[in-house]
Order: sequence, then structure tokens, then C-alpha cells
Amino acid sequence: MDIQRRVKKIIADISKDLYEREETVAVSFLSALNGQSLFLYGPPGTAKSLIARRIAGAFKDSNYFEYLMQRFSTPEEVFGPVSLSELKKDNYLRKTDNYLPAADIAFLDEIWKSSPAILNTLLTIINERTFRNGAVIEKAPLRSLIAASNEFPEKNKGLDALYDRFIVRMKVEPVKKRSNFEAMITKSGKDEYIVSPQAFTKDEWDSVISGSANVTLSKDVLEIIDKIKILMDEHNKKNEIENTMIYVSDRRWQRAASLLRMSAYLNGRSEVIPVDTLMLRHCLWSSEENLPVISKIVDDAVLTCKINVSFNVSEMGEELVRMQDAVDALSDAKGTSEKNASVTDSMREKKMIDDKECFIYDLQIVHRDRPFDFRLYVPTIYVGTNEKFFPLNENGDMLKEFMCTFNFRETAIFYIDRGYKSFLGEKDMTEYRNGNFEKLTKKHVKAAEEVSAPNVPKMTRKEYDSYTEKIRSLRSKIDDALDVTKKDVAKQRSTIYTPFVPEDKRDILLTAMSRQIEELKSHSLEAERLQKKVGSFEISG
Repeated sequence: MDIQRRVKKIIADISKDLYEREETVAVSFLSALNGQSLFLYGPPGTAKSLIARRIAGAFKDSNYFEYLMQRFSTPEEVFGPVSLSELKKDNYLRKTDNYLPAADIAFLDEIWKSSPAILNTLLTIINERTFRNGAVIEKAPLRSLIAASNEFPEKNKGLDALYDRFIVRMKVEPVKKRSNFEAMITKSGKDEYIVSPQAFTKDEWDSVISGSANVTLSKDVLEIIDKIKILMDEHNKKNEIENTMIYVSDRRWQRAASLLRMSAYLNGRSEVIPVDTLMLRHCLWSSEENLPVISKIVDDAVLTCKINVSFNVSEMGEELVRMQDAVDALSDAKGTSEKNASVTDSMREKKMIDDKECFIYDLQIVHRDRPFDFRLYVPTIYVGTNEKFFPLNENGDMLKEFMCTFNFRETAIFYIDRGYKSFLGEKDMTEYRNGNFEKLTKKHVKAAEEVSAPNVPKMTRKEYDSYTEKIRSLRSKIDDALDVTKKDVAKQRSTIYTPFVPEDKRDILLTAMSRQIEELKSHSLEAERLQKKVGSFEISG
């Protein structure tokens, strides 16, 4: 059995009857296998302790320790009682067998209720993997500490360093889906402590840690991580509320990257690919307030990522626009055959939507001889950029049936999801979104107007030859990038499955890949159009 199938089987085994906890169990197992500590945040009674026991069941012959912390918990309850026989010899030693210092996996419930003495000792065990037993420094075999609480560590209490060691943080909520809730309350028997038949031995545990260290991060992944960092910095500049501010230490980034390597290794890959980065949303948040912010930042970074960054798609677009502007300028100077086919956005009505200044666009899509009217709001911040984004409705919600870009210009280009278009008029159209977009023509924008001039533009033979060669070269470069990207995307699609990222999140990457192909196709069509425009010039001299 290959390692990916084995991991999938282990996760299935230890997730038994843990409704709506599959991702939590999978990522928690990955964290433990990678030797990282884990924080489970959520209200009481959401199976946090059972999840910890199930994680222990993914490893054969592991020493597991758990304890419910209280304000009056003593070090003896966690680290072991003092040996009376040694005390008689003036030696202060604890009997650590069956306590945390001897455990491979430990679970501490309500961790932030612990005393400072316990928390300080935990920091040393997690960080140094050692335990000071009297005058003796002992090696601690602890591989993963799983902690749980329905609260966060108090500010200004010296707990930041310990909290920062919990690289993976999972929010655990009550069961929401009705069928799962009914199954949960009707099942008989006690919660089971399960040891998977496929559980890893300690030697295998060491082997996967060693093997994952050789996994590399692809250029695509580094681009996504850089984008995440940029988006976090932008968020912090716009927000001054302390709990929404985002800080990620270098240590957290380093260990988060190690988690991504382990994910790739367990999926039989020697390289981390973009789908793995979706797990970073579990590693970068620190409070209830910035959890949704981090989730959106990670999703946005992946959604706008470029597959195969050896081709700079944005630079190609910029070069194409520069060439279009040069030809347009030449056309304006020597006679005009074509003007922009839509009103400029500076003339368009604006409205504030969800604190964003937006242009108003009215679209009419005719499908099966039936007209469908849409009003779209386009944030003005995207004007002149090459970002692809979803326009908004009047409530500020993204309309994912449409996609928009300005392609470095000041007038918007719209796309419609082909699956959505195919089912216009049906009762439940949202089921037919497939992320495969087609470009809308100017006639679909009600405010569009055609402006033509009778003059036929002219250019010299030297200008004609120069522009023809430049456009040919650029179009060839774009088409080459499109061919390579299609192959790379096909490869990504074949390896996109991972048990650590749910399907709905993996769909974000599929959308990003479809967008990139559509963007390159659009560039190719624009280059073809420009080539035809140059061909329409009258050659003089």
C-alpha cells in the first residue's frame, strides 16, 4: 500500500463517528506526524479530547498522557510526584513514568488554566525536548503536544512564547448539519479509543520525518507565500484594532513550511505544490477576530496565484497593452478606424458598496432568446490593474457567476461562467458554476457605444514591419506559455488530491488554474486582434 492510501486509511479509521471533524482529524494527524504541537480551540463538548485520543491511535506503542488542567493543578499532577526515596538522599527527583515527561503524545485540556510553573516547564519541553528533573536534564520523548481550550492566553502574562509553539491551530465547532447531528445523538455506546490497523510504528514515524525534510518548495508555492505576506502587511496597515492585527514569527513560518513538506511527502510528492498552501490558514491565525481574515487572505493568494511562474503572465499583458497603446497612438495621429467601444469609467455612475467605491455596470445576457438583466458593482481600486476579481451585488457579496478585469486599462472586461450561462432561468443555477469563463462582448454592456471615424490610418513600411514582427514575437511567446501552462495545469490537476485539504478548498485552486488559462487565451486573442488592426493600416512610402 502506497503512503498516500495508507494515510487516507488511517484518517478514515480514527475519524469514525467524528461527524464534521474529518479535516480537523486529518490536519491534527499531519501535525503530530510532523512533530508539531497543536491547539484545538472551541467550546466544551465538541470532541476535542476524543480527537486527541484518536490521534494517539494513529501510532503504535505510543506513550499517551492526558490531563484536564485547573487553576489549582500542581506540577506533580502533570510531571510526576517527587520520589520520596530519592528525597531522603537529598535528591529532588520526580517519578516521570506515565506522566508527560515520558509521553510521545500528550493532551492538556484547558491549558491556559495552568499555573505559571507548569506553563514555563511546558515551554522548555516543547522547545528543547528536555525536562529538568532536579539537577538532571532528561531527554523528553514528546513529539506532539495537543492542547485545547475555549479561550486564548491572556495578554501580557508572558504566554506569547508558548502559544507561538502551537504551529497548527484548529477551530472545533458543534455539529451543524442535521443528518450528522441526528446520527451523533442516535448512535449507541461510548466514544471509542481507536488504534488504526495501519498505524505508524516509531521507526516509521522517524522515517517519514526524515523523508519529508528532503521535499522542496516549488516556485509557485513561494509566490503564494510571498503574496500572503503582502496581503497580511496590507491588512495590518489598514487595521489598528489589536485583535485583528496579524503577526507571524519567523519560527512559525519555518515550521509551517515543514508542515507543507510533510503534506507533500505523505501524498507521494517530492515537491510542495499550491494545493498544500491552503493549509496555511490553520497556521497563521492567533485570535477569533483574525481567523476569518487569515482564511480569506490565504484563499485570495491561492486564487490569484500563477501556475508555472517561469512565464510572467502579467509582464506579457503589460507588454501587450504597451503595444496596443503605441498602435492606438499611431492610429490617432494618422487617422482613426476604431475608438474604445465603451464609455470611459470616469463617465460612469459610482456608488459606495460595503465601504467600497464602485462603478455601476448594467449587463444584459440573452440566452435561449430570453434577456436576463444584471446590475454589477465593480470596485474602483481595480482600475488600471491586471487583477481578475468577482464583481459585487448591492449587498456587497461577490457574484461568482461573473469575473472582471481591467487588463491594465481603465475600462472593464467582463466574463461569465459558461456553466451558469447554460442554466440561466433554471431554479437552482448556483449548482452549475464550473469556473470556466467566457468573455462577454461589448453588446452585453448596456452603456456601450460604438464610435467610428471614416479616416483610414496609415503607417510607413518600416513601422509596419517593426510592429508586425513585435506582435508576432509576443503572440508566439504567449502561445508557448499557454501550451506549457495547459500541460502544467493538467499535471497539477492529477496531483491536486490531498486528505488534508477539503474538496471545496481544492476548488479554489482549480478556479485559479482555469483563470490563468483564460487570461493567456485572452492575451492571445488580443494579440491576434492587434495583428489584424496593424494589417488594416494603409502602407505608405
